[in-house]
Amino acid sequence: MFCLSFYSSNAQIWQPVLRNSEGEIIQYTWPPPDSTYVRNELIIYFRTNALHLEKLCFDIYEENGTKKDNEPSLLSGPVSHAQRAQLFNQRFCVDSLIADSSLLAAIKYYGGDTLRRMSITSPCRDTIAISSVYKDTLKCFDYLYMVLHFNNDTSVVNAGINLNIFHQEAINWADLNMYYTLFREPSMDLNYGYQTSLHDELSGFNSAWDYQIGNGVKVAIIDNGIDYKHCDLGNGQKGPGHKVYAGWNYLTNNADDFWQCSSHGTQIAGIIGAYTDYSKCPTSPNGVADIAGGWRGPESEGGEGIGCQLIGLDVHEPAMCGNVVNDDRIWTAFKEACAWTRSGGGEFNAEIINFSAGTDDLPRIALRDAVNYAYQCGVSVVTAIGNYNDDRFPSYPAAYDPAWVTSVGASNKYKARVGYSNHGNNLDFIAPGGQGYQLALSPDKYKIPGENYDKIDFTTNFEWSSPDLHNLYNYFGGTSAAAPHIAGLIALLRADQNEDWNQVEEPLEPEDFEGMIKASCEDITWRLNDNSDGDEYEDYYDSKSGWGFIRADNMFDMLRNRGYRLYHIKNENYNSFNKTEFKSNQTIYFQNDGYPINKTWFIPPGLYSGFTIYKLEGTITINGNFLHDEDNPLFVWGRSGQGGKSGLDKSYDLADNNNQPTTYQSGFTEVTSGQGGNGYVNGIYHNQSLVVNVTTYQYEGIVKGQTIKLPPDEDLAANISVFGVGILDIDIDYKIYDDNVIVKLLPNPAYDYIELTLFTENPQKFNFSIFDYLGNEILRDNNDKLFFGISNNKINVSTLPPGVYVLKIASSQSIKAIKFVKGGK
Repeated sequence: MFCLSFYSSNAQIWQPVLRNSEGEIIQYTWPPPDSTYVRNELIIYFRTNALHLEKLCFDIYEENGTKKDNEPSLLSGPVSHAQRAQLFNQRFCVDSLIADSSLLAAIKYYGGDTLRRMSITSPCRDTIAISSVYKDTLKCFDYLYMVLHFNNDTSVVNAGINLNIFHQEAINWADLNMYYTLFREPSMDLNYGYQTSLHDELSGFNSAWDYQIGNGVKVAIIDNGIDYKHCDLGNGQKGPGHKVYAGWNYLTNNADDFWQCSSHGTQIAGIIGAYTDYSKCPTSPNGVADIAGGWRGPESEGGEGIGCQLIGLDVHEPAMCGNVVNDDRIWTAFKEACAWTRSGGGEFNAEIINFSAGTDDLPRIALRDAVNYAYQCGVSVVTAIGNYNDDRFPSYPAAYDPAWVTSVGASNKYKARVGYSNHGNNLDFIAPGGQGYQLALSPDKYKIPGENYDKIDFTTNFEWSSPDLHNLYNYFGGTSAAAPHIAGLIALLRADQNEDWNQVEEPLEPEDFEGMIKASCEDITWRLNDNSDGDEYEDYYDSKSGWGFIRADNMFDMLRNRGYRLYHIKNENYNSFNKTEFKSNQTIYFQNDGYPINKTWFIPPGLYSGFTIYKLEGTITINGNFLHDEDNPLFVWGRSGQGGKSGLDKSYDLADNNNQPTTYQSGFTEVTSGQGGNGYVNGIYHNQSLVVNVTTYQYEGIVKGQTIKLPPDEDLAANISVFGVGILDIDIDYKIYDDNVIVKLLPNPAYDYIELTLFTENPQKFNFSIFDYLGNEILRDNNDKLFFGISNNKINVSTLPPGVYVLKIASSQSIKAIKFVKGGK
């Protein structure tokens, strides 16, 4: 293909000022070093008027070559692998595709010659279901994201500045195509006996396996691929029913060769979900156990299931195999991993994304949009915070909006932060990562079981040095190793959400899984300066350890034994909020898919000025019987969502004074009365009261002559999640079963005893028994007693552990049941 273009070196000096959600200036290098980006490419998010969109349309074909239905309301994906590769490999001359003459002239002036797709979407047909509750259907604009190639390697920074300043009518933004460094720290060989990060002395995953093994959850690993030929990952088998469900190499556009460069991604895959207790590896020591790896293989072979399924999305840079991944491929992988997770039918349908890479440079717009999109789709995005021992220069995507990502730092075997691990107010947790890079320098020093083994801290996974050597094992560390511990724990929780602890009717959101892990973390304030590289830890949240060290055993003990339950509560009474002006004359950035004003008119993506932001403050009362004491703390956090039936609230946010999107976003409720935060991060402990102070926001402005409120008054709501021991919205003091029997149970919650009062109009014989929430009978009184009129009975419950129980009252005529809460002391 030959495309005519021109180039001039004339440029201007310009640097945008970016701020985080607290209004602090973000420090970054400008212009970025040449080694940090692709020097002859820009990522551009075009406006619809800028392109000849009909040239991007295509028909859809099955693997067998059969043409699919071409209804405009259908999604493009998934297409056949052959067509997928063809579309990704397609190149468009700028002269033929760009319709805006001024933009075309500017692009050719800097040497731009061709464009390529970043997504398999068609302007002639694509729509997408976004809402988790109402399945609202939005127009998809992913085809407007494209990579612009230049015929030189010196002009892309200047070209990006020019396009962003002078061509906002034709583009939403232009950005560098960045490289992201994998946060790795390899070490040496071992098997499960040496996988100390999973043991009860540390993270407690082997106790969690008594309750959950991860079946049915899909986890996408956006990295440098997965070696599905490894014996602990399938021995070369992939697809439905196998450990590796699917994958794609975005360099070669192939569904089979995503293992070629995959040491880092394979190690992460192993931590999350390698087969557990099912090794068929020929080497010795053979087999490792991992977090959501099932148990003893598929049920067809007598096992309990294969655990989570893994999706390997290979985005590595060809010249830097295994160490660096590429911005435009990352954007595509994020989009494709979860585009149809809510509605099903996609190529991958991931529920969790692990991304153990990042950059401490400018927070790139393309990656930001992709991460936000995953959050819109209800996908948990787990990221490594970085290995630079830094809190001044945030690593992205870990430093994006805290609702969008779960940011993980590395700990050593003493449960303290490792000295190399980044920190700051965007840190959520620390998890096993290893002591330091020195462990990889002299691997022969640490022969198993070497005398210096105590210096090797954490997890094993897969590392191989040749494509012919698939079944080897090495130590692996760094924040890259810490993040998949969280991804694996979320996989266990997502697999467990059909259990009684989940009292929520709609699908759970990423902040719910993250919130429950926060509630179960081990606060390491006790650690002080012991083996912690000089860190001083605060009670509850601090910027060095986040909410603490993860404990999978604590998590499942709370859910299965201690009676913790998760509820969603909202306040939809608009008139109950105190509304005050927060900021005026603001620019709003509408993201990927536009915002629905009604079912027929959407606000197109882009920047809109003149908006006023109002802060709405109110309260939500937790109506029910909940313990909230030192032994049974109550946890409350804000979450996304609004009222009414829009179901959509995540597709717009505030732009900064350089018309770049910030992390400030409406549609999310802040809980301002929680305890345990540090002034920047809101607390989640709510032992002081069952009245919760909440804050949310509403935007007002004029778009195309129409005054709009976002969200509309009728759809505005404050939303919280409540995680505690108790029962919501149920009057459990009195139960009238029929006209003849009235039951009263006090106290509730109970500590030493419960007093049962019965009123019967007719003589009846009763006996009593108590069951836990798993249906196990705990106490029983087999002696039938005759009751008539009003009678009182004391039942000793002092030996019961804290939790929620059911008292069964059996008479000769019927069986009654009443819930009560047993408190701890």
